[in-house]
Amino acid sequence: MPTVEQVCEQWGLNDVDLEYTDADFTNLTTFKLFQQTYRPRIRSEYPKVPMSKLMMLVSAKWREFQSLSKADEPEEAAEEQEEEEPAVPVGGDKVDKPRTDDKEPRQTPPPKDNGGVGNDR
Repeated sequence: MPTVEQVCEQWGLNDVDLEYTDADFTNLTTFKLFQQTYRPRIRSEYPKVPMSKLMMLVSAKWREFQSLSKADEPEEAAEEQEEEEPAVPVGGDKVDKPRTDDKEPRQTPPPKDNGGVGNDR
């Protein structure tokens, strides 16, 4: 997939500088939402460019937007992890989590034979 620079070079366009807000990274989670928001802005810069070329630029901008969004994720995950501290009891000792790997799976008991009582067969 071509980058913004490659699309601009191919069609003789100048890169449109779009400034993204934190809300954009939160709310624009699909290409459709992105292009509904930014295609008019790009179109206003290039009113005479055919729609097919314009959409190639919008698509390249979407890929750029996604890469910028993903670049911020590791920082946010680290910040969230710092905020979530493990529970420590008042005495200061750490709480051991129960082990689940050494438990055998529960078996469902076979149905009880009630001697035909309650069966409508």
